[in-house]
Parts: sequence; structure tokens; C-alpha cells
Amino acid sequence: MKQEKRIRIHEISQGHFELFKYLLADEGVEREQETTIHAQLYDGPFVLSFAQEQMWLLHQLNPESAVYNVPFALRLRGSLKQEVLEQSLNEIVQRHAILRSIFPDTAGRVQQVVLPSAPISLRSIDLSSSPEAAREDEALKLIQNEVEHPFDLASGPLLRATLLSLDEQSFILILVLHHIISDRWSLGNFVREISTLYLAFLRGEASALKPLPIQFIDYAEWQRASWEGDAHKAERDYWLQQLADAPLALELPTMKPRPMLQTFCGATYEFEIPTELLSSLRLLSQQEGVTLFMLLLGAFQTLLLRYTGQQDILVGCPIANRDIPELESLIGVFINTLIIRTRLSGDLTFLELLARVKEVATSAYQHQHIPFGHLVKQFEHVRDVSRNPLVQVMFVHHSMALPTFALPDLELSPLVLDTHTAKVDLTLYIEDEAEKLKGAIEYNTDLFDRAFIASFTLSLQMLLKGIAYDSRQRLSALPVHSPLDKYSICKDYRAKESLHALFEEQVERTPEAVAVVYEDAALSYGELNRQANQLARYLQQQGVGPEVRVGLFLERSLELVIALLAILKAGGAYVPLDPTYPAARLRFMIQDAAVPFILSTEGLRQRLPEEQAGIVCVEKVRSLWKHSGENLHVVTTGENLAYVIYTSGSTGQPKGVMNTHAGICNHMLWIQTIFMLVSDDRLLQKTPYSFDASIWEFFLPLLSGAQLVMAYPGRHQDPQYLIEAIKRYQITHLQLVPTMLKVWLEEPGLEQCQGIRRLICSGEALSPQVAQTFFERLPGQLHNLYGPTEVAVDVTHWECSREAAEDSIPIGQPIANTDILILDQEMALVPLWATGEIYIRGKGLARGYHGRSDLTAASFVPDPFREGEGGRLYKTGDLGRYREDGSIEYLGRVDQQVKIRGFRIELGEIEYTLCQHPAVQDAVVLQREDNAGNKSLIAYILVEKKNRDFSGISINSLRSFLKQRLPEYMIPASFTILEELPLTPSGKINRSTLPAPDGSRPILEEAFIQPRTQAEQRVIAVWKQILGLEQIGVYDDFFALGGDSILSVQVAAILVQEGFACTPRHLFQYATAASLAAAIEKVQEDENKQTDLKTSEQKQLSSQQFNTSDFPAARLEQQELERFLRKITKEINQEELYEN
Repeated sequence: MKQEKRIRIHEISQGHFELFKYLLADEGVEREQETTIHAQLYDGPFVLSFAQEQMWLLHQLNPESAVYNVPFALRLRGSLKQEVLEQSLNEIVQRHAILRSIFPDTAGRVQQVVLPSAPISLRSIDLSSSPEAAREDEALKLIQNEVEHPFDLASGPLLRATLLSLDEQSFILILVLHHIISDRWSLGNFVREISTLYLAFLRGEASALKPLPIQFIDYAEWQRASWEGDAHKAERDYWLQQLADAPLALELPTMKPRPMLQTFCGATYEFEIPTELLSSLRLLSQQEGVTLFMLLLGAFQTLLLRYTGQQDILVGCPIANRDIPELESLIGVFINTLIIRTRLSGDLTFLELLARVKEVATSAYQHQHIPFGHLVKQFEHVRDVSRNPLVQVMFVHHSMALPTFALPDLELSPLVLDTHTAKVDLTLYIEDEAEKLKGAIEYNTDLFDRAFIASFTLSLQMLLKGIAYDSRQRLSALPVHSPLDKYSICKDYRAKESLHALFEEQVERTPEAVAVVYEDAALSYGELNRQANQLARYLQQQGVGPEVRVGLFLERSLELVIALLAILKAGGAYVPLDPTYPAARLRFMIQDAAVPFILSTEGLRQRLPEEQAGIVCVEKVRSLWKHSGENLHVVTTGENLAYVIYTSGSTGQPKGVMNTHAGICNHMLWIQTIFMLVSDDRLLQKTPYSFDASIWEFFLPLLSGAQLVMAYPGRHQDPQYLIEAIKRYQITHLQLVPTMLKVWLEEPGLEQCQGIRRLICSGEALSPQVAQTFFERLPGQLHNLYGPTEVAVDVTHWECSREAAEDSIPIGQPIANTDILILDQEMALVPLWATGEIYIRGKGLARGYHGRSDLTAASFVPDPFREGEGGRLYKTGDLGRYREDGSIEYLGRVDQQVKIRGFRIELGEIEYTLCQHPAVQDAVVLQREDNAGNKSLIAYILVEKKNRDFSGISINSLRSFLKQRLPEYMIPASFTILEELPLTPSGKINRSTLPAPDGSRPILEEAFIQPRTQAEQRVIAVWKQILGLEQIGVYDDFFALGGDSILSVQVAAILVQEGFACTPRHLFQYATAASLAAAIEKVQEDENKQTDLKTSEQKQLSSQQFNTSDFPAARLEQQELERFLRKITKEINQEELYEN
């Protein structure tokens, strides 16, 4: 062991102190701090430290925000000498130059000015005259007002002190400082010095405090000088390398859309980790040679992995940054943020992760002195103004309690304050007490709600218990709060095992009722059943039986319904062959399905490719239907095939999904209980029978005694025909994909469809806007269904609410005998609200893909939660998340989630925002890659009919519209305006056939465009001056040209001097010269209108006489008036409130 040396570290958190001890012990020495800062003799103004500069810049972006106020409240009971307390406060202010500092700026260039004297007045508010029961509430309101009141950094003072008197023996002292002059660690010094000075002054003695070795301004000068040279080059290079390819954002699931600009509204959720669990965690950390801080950090990063699916996690950890002896007794903003970046790939065990965290944390602390603001500046060109730079989550592990002190005749206790702010998206605080851990989560209320944070906290507690129980578990196996079986509904439907048997039961109940209608023809239940039985017997003679596949090549007609039932009754499985399909696709399907023959008509048979199977023309064999019309007695079980439907395949060839009677029967029996059709109901069958959504259209009315109405062939996508058919046949139930629903709702004559009792959506995401339009125009119910072909039509259901507006329409809850599992990349359950891939299990699962065992194995995977039972899950490729109420939100396709410039983007969010534009009817956004491998976003726009001449829309207007609502990285590079969007036969948007961007259209704006307006000329002139560039176009990006936060302040200051209403925030919101000029012109225009309005109001007021006795403000005390003034418009002068 080397010779013992001394280290002085002031008030470092317990977790960080343990880490320092570990680092130093690992080196075999106690670290000696050789750096010394000397007091200097010079006049101001002074430079700002890096942290101060960061605080100042944040204040410029949000001058009305109190997020960087540092409050402290102390309850005092006993005999208090207010004049002695005020004397003590003033002595501290005079002792610490930082408390007398202000931060004026000239043309956007800030300086630190220390005032020679800045006496503080202890504001006293007497609440003793209020009813005793109301005093605490009044006090809390006053405290909150103090905490939330912003500071003026240019004028000061930046310290406020208020004393609330509840009675003669009960007081609350409130201190509020701006973060630019103090950090949390400084409050300990403040409290100690108040204690020492109050005691001395109470006794009539002089201050007993030792003179300060240096002032904060000395530290700021030293820090600037030391970082300007090469002294810290190795540390700077370390962090630039460490963060070079770091993810730009942590995508925690949010309950609300992220605001365009970062907000700071917050709340706090408290919890505890009990003694027994804490003991286990401490023991584990000792066994693994890590600190408790490291273990808790590893657990937190694991939880973030489980909630985001991201395997590269950055967490910010504040450090005191006071390891230089001269800094220990100072007040100031020394705190720094250390970035702990941990890669969690490879499905590690927790112990393996812990080793990584130990290595990363150790390395980070060895390079801890680089100012966080310095790092932000290095990466400012990729800044996203909707979130905190570099890190969006923080982890704070320390003792929350401030140093205690005692005073004669006074009992003192700190008061816990909720600032209702959040500096980042989410911060986890852990207070390490002797017997337990007290936790708190500070969260942004514009992103998260309390229910989510409660679930997040429960997941953390479950995770820690899992770690304590078995730290060798893989991260994906550690428990989190997830609804695995919470919302499962098991139903034992005691009925026939085949679809046609369910129909036959209904025939027995209502043989004479009308079953199916086509144009002017109709069949009763009894007649439909008789004809289907006759054809089924003919098919049996041709060799049809269980597991035999029969092709259907018919248009919508009575014959189609008869043929469909006949195939099932003969024991076979039908294979839809859509007459609209091209010959090559039909040829492949017929060959792949190996159908022995195809049911068709003489008029259609010529559309079939060269004969690969026998063709039976139903009208020709009618004369042969001399068989019995009685039901057949073919043994068909639930495990037999019912149909094979072909869906698009990723290989370019369709794949046949083999569905069984058990699966489709489960669906039909469930849907009967939901929609409960009666004999008066009529359902329009319009979905092509090559899509599985057609199945319940065919069978729901036929199993319920209602009428099945067949739409005319080829007109199911004609909204005017649908209106005519609904009126003609008195349709009560209709199914539409959302794209078609949106068009149909705009069709003239919609008012004739008031008889629709239920409209059912499926096949695509249903937007709240379309739902709202439906409810505004029609009186019926709106239902949302979701389900892939591979799981017997639908697996979830949601009834939309007419009364409650919804931000997003969920796909609902699982149907009977079906489970929806939302899993991460490791096939582990994701927590509530977290995004994952939707997997399905239950009775509806198909056998797989016909003749494609490889595809079947890839999509129908073993159920890891029921090992040994032979269970399977269907992997949908869809993204979703579970909500607290058990409903599921559909979040798009896995392959629709893209990354551009390191940001993860949901294309659906951009499409949704584009559709908010008044001239846009629909939108599709794709990611395309050019020959060089560069990825970009391409938007396709369908304009509203009234704008089809394109007079009300332009690419510039679309881009400007999006920039006001989305971050820059989500703005498409190219916009293509179309007269129509290509659709699939079922009415969905066909993304694969969208055209590549036309080279004649501007992918971006022209490379260089001269300024066109006076505002653009002035903006570009100032940019040239600040950036030192000779040529700047109106669509050039300020930050891409080399601008940063400080330069944005300078630009705003110069523009303000020239009469333009501009703030630094504007440059982050409108980064191009064109958009900035347009924004400040609009502000100017609004201000001119407001001025004209005020002038008009003043003229009206001048003719009226007021008496102060009629105006309550004239009777207010000064303190009450000041508090009132803070809540009203700044333009009103205090004197005006008293004038007659």
C-alpha cells in the first residue's frame, strides 16, 4: 500500500462516493487533488462557467419558465428573530459574490456582473389572521407561487427569501435561487452558514465564518482557461469517441404526442423499496464487487431496455464536481452531468450486464470533468428541440436530506417541495437510507400520465425483486408489469364443430325466412340449404371430401353462396380465386393449392389460365342436381380445413393460409354475441371473397336468421353505389376499410344511410378523425376489428365511443379463446404501454402455409410461455402496446418503423399529421433508399376533391405545415401529389405500387434561392454576419450552416434591435431563413393587430369615468397586487390600476 494521502470531496452522493472509493482503491492510493484555483484581482464583468452558459441559454429559450429555479423551504417552530434571520441572509449574500451576480447581455453576448452590494429584503407574509384550518393550504399556495415565479437574469436579484408566519411560534422560510447561481449541493453550504451566522448574530457576535479562499467567478475563469487549451484534449477525445455513434433519442412510450418544442411541466411519483429487498441488493453488490449505485443503475437501464427495445442506453447522472479543495465551501453551479452509455445487446444475464456497467461507469468517472454543456455544443448539429440533448433520462442516487442544524429556541425541519417541473423526460431518484430505499420519479406530464408512471414503478420493483431472487437470469426473463393473462376470455362454445353445421342449425329455426338477396333474386334459408346440399352431393361424387381443396372462380352472386356452402358440406375446403386477379397469379395459386377442379361459370371460364384443373360450370350441372336436398352426413371435425386463402408473400409469390373449422367457428360464435343480429337486420356482402374479412360477412347473417345481401360485382369500391344499395336493401350492417370509409363519408347522399346500425372497420388503422366524422354524420355504432388472415379473421374488437373523443382508436381487446402477447426481440413480454410485436395464440391459429414449411416455421413459432404443451404463437409483424384498460393500440408494421439520421420514426405519425392539413384527404409515407444507400422519407398526398386543381396546396405549404408540428428529421424529403392512391381489391392502400418520386419534382428545394421579402433579406444578412458566410439561401438550415445555441441568441438579439419580434426559441422552431422570416412577420402582424385593438379600446375607455371604489385592485395591499400582476398581461402598468 502506498503512503496514505488525503482527498477532500464535498457532499458527494453516497452512490458516487462509493464509486470514487472503488476507483481509488483499485489504483492502490487515495487520490491527491493537485489542481489549485487562485483568487484573482480584477474588475468585472466576468465570464460564465460552462454550466452557467448552459443555464443562460436554456433561460433564453424559455424565459417564462421556472424549471431552473432551485427552491428550499424550512419549517421553524419556536421563537424566531426575523431581523436576525434577515441579517444572516444579507451576510451570506455579501460573502458570496455569486449571490450578487446578474447576467446582462449585449447583442446576445452575455456577461457575469457582480454587484458591489445587493441587500436582500426578507419578505414577510402574516397568515395568522386566516382561519387556522386554512393556513396550511394558504401557505402551500404561496410557496407554490414563489417556486413557480421566474427570475429576470439580466436585472436580478436571483435569490428570493420569504417568511410565512402561521402564528407567533410557527413559520416557514422559503428560499428560491436560480440554478445559474446555485446547485442542490450549494444548499448545504447555505444552510450551514445560516445556522452559524444566526447563532452568532443572536448573541451579538461577529461572523465566525472563515473567509472564502476564492469566489465562483475565479472558478469560472479557471474552467474556461483550462478547457480552451489542450490540457483536456484526451478527455475531450474520449467523449467524442464515446458518443460518436450514440443513439440520438431514447424512445420511451408516451401517452401523448411529443410537443414540437421541449416542455418542462412535471410531477413526481414516490415509492419505497423495503428493507428486506434492500438487504438482498446490498449483499449482491458486495458479492459482485460493485457499488449499490452501479447495481441500481444497471437495473434502471434494464428497465429502459424493456420499455424501449433499444439496446444502447444513455443515462445522465449528476455529479457534485467539487473535488478541488477550494470549491468545497462555495455556493455556485458546479454540478455536472455524466453520461453513462451501456450497450445491452446479446440478451445478457444481469450479472453480465453488471460487469459492463461497472466498466463503463468506472471509465466515465475517470473522464468526469468535461462540462456537459461542452458536449452538447459538440453535437448541436443533430439537436432535436423537442427533447433534452444527449440524454432524456436521469438517475440520481444520493441522500436527499439536507444537513440538519439546531438553533436556540427553534425546532427546524425541511419541507418537501414539488416544483411541478421536469428538466428531462424522466428522472429516477433513489434516496439511500439505512433501512430502506426511498424512490421518486419526476416525469414530464406532457408526455406521461400518472397511471403509466405507476406501472413503470411497479415494473422497477418487480425487476429488482427478480434480480435479488436470481441475478443470473437473462434481462429478457426478469419480471415486469405485463398483462399476460389478465385480459384472456375463455369460452367453451358447446356447438357443432363445422361452419356449415352452424348454418344448418339456423335453417331449422327459420326455414322460410329470406337468407340471401342478389339484385332482384332471393333464396330462403330452406331453399339455400337444399340447393347447397344438392351441389354438395354432386361434389362428393367427384371425389370431394375432408381435406380436399376446391377452387372457387365466381363473381358475387347467389351461385357463389350456394357453391361456398356446398364445398363445406361435402367436407372440402374452398380456395377463393378472384376473377380480377391476373392470369399469372391465378396460375400460381391453382398449381400451388393443387385443386382437383374449380367451380366457375361459362362466362368466366375463359379468364382462367390454361387448364391445370377440371372446371365445373355451376349453371351446366344444375340439371344434374337431382340428388337429395337433405343435409349430408359427412364427418367433418374442427381440425379439418375450411378454406385456404392466399395472401401476398414477401418472396413475390402469394402464400396459401390453411384455416380450420375450429378457428372460424370460434370467431363466428364470438361475433354473434357481440353484434347479435336479428331477423330484421341486413348485411351487405361487399368484401371480395379472396379476403378473409368476407367470411364473417357471408356467415354472420346466415347463422343469425338475418339477410345476406350480395353487392353487385365490381362496384364494392364505388361509394355512390354503396349509398344506393344501402337505401334500396335497407342495409343495417356494413363493413369498410378505413380508407374506403373516409371516402364514403364524404359522398353526397350519405344522409340516406341513417339506417346503418353498425359500421365495422378492419384491415387498416382507424383514425380518430374518421371516427369523429362518422359520429357527426350517422347515428349508428362504429366498431374496430383487427386480425391477420393467419388467425381466422379477427382477434380483437373495440367499440368506438360517440361521447368520448379519443386520441387514438385502439384495436381493442382479444376475442374469446384468444390471447394477444406483445413481445420484444427476445420473445419476452413487454411492460404495459411499451411497444412490441404482436403475437397471437388461441383457437383461431391457422395450420400454416400450404406447401411452405419454411414460412410456416418462421411465422408460427413455439410458445415460450407454454413449453412442453406444443403450443404455438403467430408472429404478426405488427407493432402494438397494451393500455391500462386492457385494450391494445396498433402502432403499424415492424417494417414501417424506420430510422433516419439515427432517429427512430413511425411513418404512421407523419401520415396522421399530414392528414390534418385541410387540403389533404389521405397520405402515405415511405422510406426509400437511393443507389448510394442514402435513406429518405417520401410522402404521397391525395388532395381533397375541392383542391384537385391543386390551387389550395403546394409542397412548400405542406413542408411548412409539418415543420410546425413535427421535428425536422420527420419532414419528408420529397412530396408527390397524386390524384388517387392505388388500392388493393379489398380497398386498402397498395403501398407497393406507389410510384418512385418523379425526378422533375423537387426532392428538396432548389440548392440556392435568393431572399424574396424584406424579412428574408434581413434574416439572411444577420446570418451572414454571425456565421461569417458569404452566400446563404432562404431554405438553408441555420444549424446545418454551423449555428449553435449561443449564436442563435446573438441572431435573435440583432433582429430584435432592428425591430423584428424574434427569440432564440424561434431559431430552433424555424431553422430555415424562409420559415424564420415568415414566423417573425406573422408575430409582427399579430402585434400590429393587437396594438390597433388596444388603441381602439383606449379610445373607448377615455370617454368613460371610473371610481377607484368600484375597482377592487385599488384596495389591494402591495404584496397582493404584485402577486395579482404576475398573473395578468405584462403591458398593464401598475399605476394604471390606481388611476381614476
